[in-house]
Amino acid sequence: MSWNNESIEALCKLNGVEFRETVNKSFAKMLQDTEPEVVLQPASVTNTKFKGPKSDIPIRIYTPDSDGCVKLPAVVFYRGGGFINGGLDSHDSTCRRLCVKSGAVIISVDYRVAPEHPFPAAVDDCYAALQYVHQNADALNIDASRVAVAGDSSGGTLTAVVTIMARDNNGPSIKFQCLIYPPTDFTTDYSKHQPHEGALLRRETINLQDNYLQDYNHREDIRVSPLKADLTGLPSAWVFVAEYDPLTPESIAYVEKLQSQSVSVELVTAPGADHGIFTFPSNLSPDTVRYQEAAAAAIKKALS
Repeated sequence: MSWNNESIEALCKLNGVEFRETVNKSFAKMLQDTEPEVVLQPASVTNTKFKGPKSDIPIRIYTPDSDGCVKLPAVVFYRGGGFINGGLDSHDSTCRRLCVKSGAVIISVDYRVAPEHPFPAAVDDCYAALQYVHQNADALNIDASRVAVAGDSSGGTLTAVVTIMARDNNGPSIKFQCLIYPPTDFTTDYSKHQPHEGALLRRETINLQDNYLQDYNHREDIRVSPLKADLTGLPSAWVFVAEYDPLTPESIAYVEKLQSQSVSVELVTAPGADHGIFTFPSNLSPDTVRYQEAAAAAIKKALS
């Protein structure tokens, strides 16, 4: 999606709800004249919900082909959307491909978003989802010793945060973390960053922070800025970044800190790509399929 400077400035003056509606309409308009995306078909896709900290949390469960005799590995997936947008449908094709190509059950979590539900609502819901998957592993035919977490953008932040929380709370256990261009340091002064032509994210980021945090004192909280946390003892990670993504420096800083604290990390960089490439519709960006399949291969290997 491309924007000119005037439209970006106008967009970032909107409140969170207006921002969400405008971005969704723009994206829908971009897609209306294109051929439908070809999506993969897992053995089953089930919508359900569980009781969260404050309300029921919808989830979508993608189950791969299996003989049913062996418990399957699983990935709890936290979708991106700047903490104010997205849902089960926005990342449906991504979760389908991850399921089919990894052979793991994918549980996509529709956590609460800002501005209606500011921090720490999303964090609480995402951690509760991990607990739910472990508590219901038998019913879901999941091997609780082979559970990973994954997420893109804001979902990448939530993935990193949930992984740290699970360590600090002595579980539930996580075997692997898949972080896709995660923001990791909300103390960054985004206003000084000059994005490349047509980029939305940096100016958008300030708006998203205002809606998600609503109190900037939370920026130092490790549940907001996981780069501030002790990262020792965390599970191995696969981290994906895009060359032109303005979030890449803090994603790389997170990789380096993981490595400095003896956590095994594989870093994959998408050359010439911008933020959003991992979940962009594959009918508009063929590279999307390659990157999603690389993530699925990493998940399959880690959970084998």
